[in-house]
Amino acid sequence: MRMPAAICLSFLFAASFNGQTPTPSPVREEVIVVADRSGSTIGETPASVTVLSKREIDASAAPTLDETLRQSVGFSTFRRTGSRTSNPTTQGVSLRGTGSSGASRAAVLFDGVPINDPFGGWVQWERVPAIAVEQVEVLRGGASSLYGDYALSGAVNIIPRKAAQNHAFSAEAFAGGQDTFSGSVFAGTHWQGFTFDAAAAGFQTRGFRPVDMAVRGPVDGYAGVRYTSFLSRVSREFGKTASVSVRPSSFGEVRTNGTGLQTNRTHIDQIVAGGKFSRRERINAEWRAFGGTQVYDQIFSAVNATRTAESLTRIQ
Repeated sequence: MRMPAAICLSFLFAASFNGQTPTPSPVREEVIVVADRSGSTIGETPASVTVLSKREIDASAAPTLDETLRQSVGFSTFRRTGSRTSNPTTQGVSLRGTGSSGASRAAVLFDGVPINDPFGGWVQWERVPAIAVEQVEVLRGGASSLYGDYALSGAVNIIPRKAAQNHAFSAEAFAGGQDTFSGSVFAGTHWQGFTFDAAAAGFQTRGFRPVDMAVRGPVDGYAGVRYTSFLSRVSREFGKTASVSVRPSSFGEVRTNGTGLQTNRTHIDQIVAGGKFSRRERINAEWRAFGGTQVYDQIFSAVNATRTAESLTRIQ
């Protein structure tokens, strides 16, 4: 089967403002990992941990976070395909070959909250735009004692991006063939002890027809995808000892799978509240509370031998 080539044009813009002449950010010599749920240096962590910094994420040519994570040794997804082309129920994590063809056996957390599907264990990677990520930590090896039964083979901890200066703004966009468009934006600011930041991303493509032209019939259409993602956070700091935050998010996706009936839709709304408290370096407490709603629809069908008729077989 021959697929049409796509021409891609891209645009990237980033800026930060603090009322002074911009200066390069200092190189970080100390990396803090939280694979054991408490801050420690990577040299003191008794586990196999890979850290991807924001600079490495920005330099990657991969369009999605799961494809960027393939730089980590031992990381793969269920069907070895990216989240923009695979079915949502096959988007998961396999670390060191564990759980490569079933429910995900690795916990994936964003800002301390698991994003594994509570029903099937899969992961909707598009919920977290790469532009909203500061750092990713991949713990390879058993971590069930810390993260529960999802972390049989390890854990992926995604640390959200925050405005490093008084004001920050980044944007990225590209377009290509097959009616392909994508864009993402991040903005953040500080004001009188409050921190506000938000990230949004969208993608759409008509895709291609997965059936070869020689056997294609009237029921065969395009395999495409369209999704939007929105994340925001409002936090308040009380000196250097305490802080509280609220993070609402929304995600919606529609996929066409090559015929008129075979489609699937996902819609997720979530809100997370959290906070930190410390006292003279002796007491350190952190909490998270989260809830939300999710809708997932998927339709399966059967196509006759001549590919002239399609019949419904299952609605999930």
